Amino acid sequence: MKNPSFNEPTSDLLEVFRRTRPQIPLDPRESTLVWMMAVTLVFLPWALGTMHAWSQLTGFVLALLCLVVAAVPREEPDYGPGRRRPAWRWRLLLRFPVFWAGLVVLGYVLVQTLNPAWVFRLDGEAGVWWMEQVERVGWLPAGVEAPFGRYGGHRVLLILGTAWMLVCALRMGFTRRKSFVILLWVLALNGLLLAGLGLAQITSGTDRIFWIYEPSNPRFVASFIYKNHAAAYFNLALAVALGMAVHHFFEARRRLKRSDPSGFFILMGIVIGLLVVLSLSRMGTILAAFLLLSFLACMFYGLFLSRTAGVHKAMALVLLVVAVGLGAFGASRLDLGAVVDRFETLSVDIDDRSTTMRLKAYEGSLRMIQDRWIFGWGAGSFRYLYPLYQDREFERTYFERPLYWEFAHSDLLQFPLEYGVLGCLPLLFICGYWIWVFFRWGGYRRPLGAFIGLGLLATVVHNAVDFQFQNPAVLATWSVLLATIGLMARLERSVRRDGPEGAG
Repeated sequence: MKNPSFNEPTSDLLEVFRRTRPQIPLDPRESTLVWMMAVTLVFLPWALGTMHAWSQLTGFVLALLCLVVAAVPREEPDYGPGRRRPAWRWRLLLRFPVFWAGLVVLGYVLVQTLNPAWVFRLDGEAGVWWMEQVERVGWLPAGVEAPFGRYGGHRVLLILGTAWMLVCALRMGFTRRKSFVILLWVLALNGLLLAGLGLAQITSGTDRIFWIYEPSNPRFVASFIYKNHAAAYFNLALAVALGMAVHHFFEARRRLKRSDPSGFFILMGIVIGLLVVLSLSRMGTILAAFLLLSFLACMFYGLFLSRTAGVHKAMALVLLVVAVGLGAFGASRLDLGAVVDRFETLSVDIDDRSTTMRLKAYEGSLRMIQDRWIFGWGAGSFRYLYPLYQDREFERTYFERPLYWEFAHSDLLQFPLEYGVLGCLPLLFICGYWIWVFFRWGGYRRPLGAFIGLGLLATVVHNAVDFQFQNPAVLATWSVLLATIGLMARLERSVRRDGPEGAG
């Protein structure tokens, strides 16, 4: 038998030299949870943005199933003496501040819903509805009583509960970096598919979503009934795609790889960004441009500092040619003149009826907040009670009759209006907690977390002039991404410190 010599290293020696770590497969229950979360987050935008009762109920049930699967006990490696220990995942919730703060929010909305100060009345024959004031428990938060099909506190409970359960499932069930990466891949690919749908619909000139469903709003985009909701969702997908591109680009540079999937994610970003522009959402396009410029600055930095700059510059040149080709195709097949005309109104916003009406709605919303700033008017109450503060005579100068406002067109106003200071405090605590986790564990130092964070910030900025969080698909995706960058930052720091094998 021939003995191995110095010039013929064994596979074991090569394994040690390359410092590769054995990849531990995902626990079957965690793998199931990852794909259930993926299915839920894919379903929400495709179901017309989850703006209807049937889709909100379905999303709630899917999120509940995710929570149940995440809570199922599993066996995990002990990484020490070789034993395996049972992991009762639900115990993590007892030490999870977001779990308790979310319960407070849901309980607050439930009290508002069960203690109505106004009741919805409808005259079916005349087709007229009105709100009737009723007795309530004065020292408790109050709301409105409305049919489930027309929207109200019950529907808000479904929407908030869905986002809350998804975040709790993420905290309990995701223990590996690989799980988060799979979920981000799915979100980016889903954004690409939805963008492809939107571009196909624009190119074909159809007036129906999926070519079969006629929406109430003719300015729909992809599967979203409202264009600004579409822009907000696609900007989140854009942030994920660009973050993955930068992450893989710098990882390849660090490991001296000649190929990586960053080019694929860049193409994703180009397609998604093109749809945001064609959605005719002004603020959405401005925020998409901000994300793209941030990405270009980051790539410029990497290209000219990379030791393999020649390879990456060649890749960048190819991608530039493809981007120009896609832009030329879009310009030839799509009405880009409408985009230019739309943005020309930015310089004359005072003459834009939409802007003028929104400013009036903001004034009325501020008066509502001042009159009931502690408890708020009740979750889902704006569409029913705003007529009490609506400037009807002013609206008649622009339209034949006063408008019907479903939302305040600014979540930064509608949330305090409906929940009051007491209801907003736990929501602010949840956001503050995740921001603290993100910075505490250095998430801002990683390109992936930083870019997703920019996308989350862009949604908040967009909320100043619109109602993005009233769309369940946007709210749930935003909440999951916020939790993802915080949990990934903590997990990656723990992996570097403790070094469990196969962190994925």
